[in-house]
Amino acid sequence: MKSAFKEVHRVLIKGGGFVADSRNRYDLLWKEPHVKIRWVGFWPRRWQAWYVWRRKRIVYDHAQLLSLPELKRYAQQVFGAQAFVGFPLSAAYGRSPQWDVWIRWLEKMPGLGWLGLFFFPSHLLAAQKQLEPESNNTVTEKAG
Repeated sequence: MKSAFKEVHRVLIKGGGFVADSRNRYDLLWKEPHVKIRWVGFWPRRWQAWYVWRRKRIVYDHAQLLSLPELKRYAQQVFGAQAFVGFPLSAAYGRSPQWDVWIRWLEKMPGLGWLGLFFFPSHLLAAQKQLEPESNNTVTEKAG
């Protein structure tokens, strides 16, 4: 998965931005989007394929949803301080904008905001490829 982040970083121009919606591994509300089974992400990764096969006879070898800590870690390893992970706008999913009022309130609550984000169905990732600092190696002409 980290290779996908590296590829995005590679193709961006300096100062270019990247925004993505990442479904949460630990989603309490919605089914896993690839196989439509609830709480697959709560199983250890090495047992997820077995669990999905037992439930639906579907091969689940190449799907990997990220948790909040995994998404933050990968984004920060590749983009550094230029990465942000937070709540998406629920209105973007067709929900009432009133949900966003509650989400913004939850976001401001110490501890509770992080816990809410940890189990929220998806995460918004916004990152920017860092501009390289200007070089101090300026060429000066000799007076002649």
